[in-house]
Amino acid sequence: ETPSYLKKYPMGEISVNTINGIESFGLDKDTTQWLYYSDFDEMIIRAKVSNGATAIHENSFELGYGLDWIYKPETKTINGLKCQLVTDEGCTWKIWFCSDIQVKQNLLRIQNLTGLVVEADFLPFNTHYKLLSYDTQSPIDDAVFEPNEFKQPFEKGPVLKSIYGKGRQKTKLENQQEILKQ
Repeated sequence: ETPSYLKKYPMGEISVNTINGIESFGLDKDTTQWLYYSDFDEMIIRAKVSNGATAIHENSFELGYGLDWIYKPETKTINGLKCQLVTDEGCTWKIWFCSDIQVKQNLLRIQNLTGLVVEADFLPFNTHYKLLSYDTQSPIDDAVFEPNEFKQPFEKGPVLKSIYGKGRQKTKLENQQEILKQ
C-alpha cells in the first residue's frame, strides 16, 4: 500500500503560497513511516524512522515505564465494553479503557495501563481516538514481531523509566547512588 495523500501529491511535496513566497513541505513516500517495537520478554523497545539513513534505536525499559495513571471511579459502556476512565498526572490524556481485555501496550505506545484503550483524547492537540474493532483470534505473522528492519545494527540508548517517577520503584542504579551519598 502507499499513503493516500500520494494520489494528490505524487511527487511527495506540497507547495503553499504564503505572503513571503512559496513554502514547500516534503511528504514521506514510503508506506512505513515509523516502526516501534516493544518486547516485554526482553524489556526492550526498538524504533526506526523510515528514512534509510536513520539508525535503529534500542532502549531497555523498566516495568512501570510510561505515564503514571490516575484511575477515576467513572465507568461507562462503549460498544458493549465496560470501560473505566483514566488520566495521566500531566492531564494530557483522558482515556476510557477496558480492563477485561488485557494488553501490555496500546495505541501511540501508551503502556502501563491495565487494559485496552477504547477511546482516548490527547488534550494538547485536541485529538480523539476511538477503537472501531479488535480481534484476538486471528493469527499474527512472525514478521510482525521480528521485522527485517530490526535485524540491522542498532544504537543502544538509555534505560527508559516512568515519566513522572511517582509511584515507581527506584532502579538498582538509583538505589546504589543513594547508598553512595550516605
